[in-house]
Amino acid sequence: MRQARQEAQEKAAARDEERQQWQQQFEAHIKQAEQLYKERELIAAREAYREALRSHLPGFVPTQAYIEEQINFCQHNITFLGIMKTGRPPCRKATSGWLSNTTKKH
Repeated sequence: MRQARQEAQEKAAARDEERQQWQQQFEAHIKQAEQLYKERELIAAREAYREALRSHLPGFVPTQAYIEEQINFCQHNITFLGIMKTGRPPCRKATSGWLSNTTKKH
């Protein structure tokens, strides 16, 4: 009985230690992502948020929803900045969709 209890406690301690390691890894990714975001390094920030999401466990702060929101925000800004730089949307094709209808002569 005593040995079974001791084994259970050791397993619980090992799980706690593993969770603590995951949390440290998660917090490092979040810290890096937030710093990159502040520096407007959006592509690198997006990737760091994705890494944080991979190591996220229930109960970690910030929440999974926040991380996903930040990833989406980075992506939208990357796209927007690409449009501002080139002057056009990244997937615009003049030969397809509604643009092809505007070039036809009736």
